[in-house]
Amino acid sequence: MARNIDLYIDKGASFSQSITIKDQQGVILDLLGYSVQAQMAKSYYTRLHNQITLNAMIADAAAGVIILELSVEETETIRSGRYVYQLELVNSDGDITRVADGIVTVNPRA
Repeated sequence: MARNIDLYIDKGASFSQSITIKDQQGVILDLLGYSVQAQMAKSYYTRLHNQITLNAMIADAAAGVIILELSVEETETIRSGRYVYQLELVNSDGDITRVADGIVTVNPRA
């Protein structure tokens, strides 16, 4: 069910990306009752303590919209380069489903 969506972050600038979650048939998922979490790292095999948490929140549950954000201060601390990320839904039982993943390109400061 995970969609591949690449992200682009400018180092030292605020970052915000909205993602609409859909099922395999393209129908928007109702996210009522879910929470979300997102992490990025140099590879999918990176240990948990080396991952960077992306601030993830449900912006509109009925419309399936999630927002990923990082502040200026947070992007300033990330080295320029390529990373991978995953966005996951967590249901009320604690079951986790990956709904999006892809490459994160962190552009150097101009």
